[in-house]
Parts: sequence; structure tokens; C-alpha cells
Amino acid sequence: MRVYAIGLSGAVKFGSTTNLRKRLEAIQISHHRRLRVLGSIRAEQELENLIHFLLRRYRIRGEWFRLCGETRHVVRLMRSDDLGSLCSYLESFR
Repeated sequence: MRVYAIGLSGAVKFGSTTNLRKRLEAIQISHHRRLRVLGSIRAEQELENLIHFLLRRYRIRGEWFRLCGETRHVVRLMRSDDLGSLCSYLESFR
């Protein structure tokens, strides 16, 4: 399972999947602008749920969040593949 960040300028979608390529293709079908994978990390769906809960103040709608300093930092930590640092950063929102 991978927790991912897919987005474009101004917005990021956090989700989880077992097949990131297929998930991107499925989301892209319903979006008029080209989306790209911003980052992903091997983790269980509980991490996705934690991201959604702790970053809720930046939620646009559903699983889409404003791309701002805090959400960008989550993406950077996903790219670094450091689950411990990502979880520690998210805990700072409690």
C-alpha cells in the first residue's frame, strides 16, 4: 500500500492505493488539467486518515487540500521516504 499526494498548482489530493499508476489514470479521467504524482510513501491507509484529519483546516473538498507550506512539507517528507519524520511532523498538528 502507498499513501500518495497527487496534484497540480494550488491543490493536492492525499490518498492511498496499491497501484499508483492506475490510481493516477483513474483520477486524471475526471480532471481537465494534467495531474502529477507529487510524492508517495509506503504506509497503511491509517496514515492517509491521519493526514486528512490533522490537515483538515486546509481541506478544499473531500480528499483535496490547499497546497500551502504545511501540505507542501508533507509532500516533501513523503518524497524523502522517511515515515518516522512524516509521522512526527503530523503529530505537531494535534
